[in-house]
Amino acid sequence: WGPYVTYISDETPRKALGTAINMMEILAKHLNICYEYVIAKDRVFGSQLPNGTWTGLMGLLTRGEADMTAVVLSMDSLRVRAVDFSVPLYVDQQVVGYKRPVYEADMLGFVKPYKYEMWLLLLTTMALVFGCTFLIQLFQFR
Repeated sequence: WGPYVTYISDETPRKALGTAINMMEILAKHLNICYEYVIAKDRVFGSQLPNGTWTGLMGLLTRGEADMTAVVLSMDSLRVRAVDFSVPLYVDQQVVGYKRPVYEADMLGFVKPYKYEMWLLLLTTMALVFGCTFLIQLFQFR
């Protein structure tokens, strides 16, 4: 559920990181309460079953096994009727992304193994070969 909540330990007491965890710590400090992380056994956000009960996090909330969730839930008509949603405290569509490292062709791959001294030696050798070839051709015609 990153970047909001990322559990780093499933053993009790659970440890978690994320912006929602920071929010929970601030709320707990201001309300002077203690809290414990509870994870739904099926590890889903929750949906309503035909008999009216809920699964996942929504089930924990509706059964009273949890008072609130730090995980961001989407609001739909069924969930709004079952629990009270707060005003969104943190919603942001911007995330950091990066390209996974993959093998790809490098057009300058033949240049990178050589240091500048090697390139200078190659250039000098080419100039000498060109000069010697030019002189041989010049004297051959005379």
